[in-house]
Amino acid sequence: WQRQWLAQGVLTRQRDYWVHQLHGLPELLELPTDWPRPALMSVQGQHLHVSLDAALGQQVQQFSQAQGTTVFMTLLAVFNLLLHRWSGQADLAVGTPIANRPHPQTEGLIGLFVNTLVLRSRFEGPQRFTDMLAATRQTALSAYAHQDLPFDDLVEALNPTRSMGHSPLFQVMFALQNAHQERLELGGVRLTLQPPAHPIAKSDLSLSIVEQDGRLDCDWEFRTDLFTPATVARLAERFEQVLRSVLADPTQSVTQVPLLTPADVQQLTAWGHQPLDLPTDRTVVDLFEAQAARHPSHTAVVFNDQSLTYGELNARANQWAHHLATLGAGPDTLVGLCIDRSIEMIVGLLAILKSGSAYLPLDPEYPQDRLEFMLADAGLTLVLTHSTLRDRLPPSSAQVCCVDELAPALGALPANDNPVHRAAPQHLAYVIYTSGSTGRPKGVMIEHAALANYAQSMAWRYGLQATDRVLQFSSINFDASAEEIYTTLTAGACLVLRDRDMLATEQDFLDACDRHGVTVLPGPTARQRASALAGATALGDHRGRSGVRAPCAALATAAAVGGATLQHLRADRSHHRGLRLPHRRDERANLPDRPTLAQRPGVSAG
Repeated sequence: WQRQWLAQGVLTRQRDYWVHQLHGLPELLELPTDWPRPALMSVQGQHLHVSLDAALGQQVQQFSQAQGTTVFMTLLAVFNLLLHRWSGQADLAVGTPIANRPHPQTEGLIGLFVNTLVLRSRFEGPQRFTDMLAATRQTALSAYAHQDLPFDDLVEALNPTRSMGHSPLFQVMFALQNAHQERLELGGVRLTLQPPAHPIAKSDLSLSIVEQDGRLDCDWEFRTDLFTPATVARLAERFEQVLRSVLADPTQSVTQVPLLTPADVQQLTAWGHQPLDLPTDRTVVDLFEAQAARHPSHTAVVFNDQSLTYGELNARANQWAHHLATLGAGPDTLVGLCIDRSIEMIVGLLAILKSGSAYLPLDPEYPQDRLEFMLADAGLTLVLTHSTLRDRLPPSSAQVCCVDELAPALGALPANDNPVHRAAPQHLAYVIYTSGSTGRPKGVMIEHAALANYAQSMAWRYGLQATDRVLQFSSINFDASAEEIYTTLTAGACLVLRDRDMLATEQDFLDACDRHGVTVLPGPTARQRASALAGATALGDHRGRSGVRAPCAALATAAAVGGATLQHLRADRSHHRGLRLPHRRDERANLPDRPTLAQRPGVSAG
């Protein structure tokens, strides 16, 4: 009878429904992972068990009844809201199992009838949680009405791009078990479920909730290729936080639902409490120009045997900035910068910021397709480069300005007049694209207020002085470069640009640091670790040669560097002259969500 019923066009109608319902669905839910997504995903996983108390479970029951929804719909809406806020993705799908026994004839049959439904959730414009809950209810009811189409047939009908790195259509699952489970006993033998000795994860992330004695017992299953237990534990805390928040105020906007727990707020408040009175009305350009006016003869930047003083760097950046202004540069416009590591690279960064624009670094070593995508996605109409790199840029509508060819004209522009058409703290400072390892690259936007605040707070945390010499290690295509460059130049210290030869061997790196008198090394954790362990002895042989201060506590004790831990160094080495490592927490992990180009209106390309 079931085959006859399905043969009456039921499967065709249901297939048409699902094809329409899931048309244009993103192929991947891009959650922020702890590890890059491997090309071949394994099934290695772990479980985290969290129990929500019976009082909260009762609130969910009462709330669902008042809203005309089921407990499943309420908890699914909360889960979707969390995924939306965590990923920043406005269109996402979650898989959920269904018993697939809608007919009385199937209830007593033994066998596996379970099917998997794909529940899509869209976040478009201002939306209250109650609105989102109503939409979730409608999505679930429509899915239940079309639950007979097997999932494999749905995948075949939609024919999504297949990948060994993730499952098709959805990568996250949600399930609620609210049927009473009888205790199993066989002839006086009591049976107890035991977790597997080697747990697996069928999806990137799964949340299974069981209603038990009024409690909500949550089982978080996750792939260890992607997430650490600590990350999933924080996610579980935020799920409870969001649930309690929407129960208390269901009419609040989904964008305003607080994700931070009271403990998170207390920790952030403690981290943010410091004896600093940071100006909120100044940008890194203002702070740099103040240093240039105060100490014009101090060395600002060094690259191999070339150097510029603060006065010279400010003058050259002014000339470039005045030229950019004639080409339409200004606040909240983007200017591409494609220049090899050099002093001109630093001049170009400052010039773009001085013109009021924001910069987008374009690495000439990037593949052509990535550069082409960045140029088109950002809508750039102006790129600063060097004539030797012009051929590295893919064809585009952007105007390409070669600074070496413009040198005579630039030299005739005012050098001592700082541009007056400036960016304000709320304007854009720079855009850096993500790697795209988990999908399409995104342009992440940083405003001047955040950059100035971070630069000043890190200068205080490093204890930077005008006599310090800071190694500029990272590529400007990575966020860490902003910390190195602007922390240094706003504190009046000297920026030492790394060259390729420094990376040949560990000894070459240490010798170059010693030759340039580097006192602060804010590089990658692995490089810092190796340099500290090797340099504690190697640089000790050179102590006194350049008059550099003794290492700070970060070399004598365990220091948190870039989120990792530097092992203790022997106390008897602490007197050796060496590189000072920044002693800091991973502040980036605690910054507010940063928008992408697609999420911020009013940004144009220059």
